Amino acid sequence: MTPERYYGLNFCNLGCKGKNTVEFRISNGTINPETVKENVFLYASLIKSAVDMTRYPEKFIEKGSRRI
Repeated sequence: MTPERYYGLNFCNLGCKGKNTVEFRISNGTINPETVKENVFLYASLIKSAVDMTRYPEKFIEKGSRRI
């Protein structure tokens, strides 16, 4: 068992050949439908931002900054 896997966001498999994933482990334990909906919206927004940044990186680079 690796302790790195038990944080709010698990990046252990990021960049792995067979399993290139990020796990979200920060949701609230709840049965409140509004809280569940807000958590889903948060995760969907994070995923959309990551996809957009991958597809259109030029839109996310500040003007005047150098890309490393």
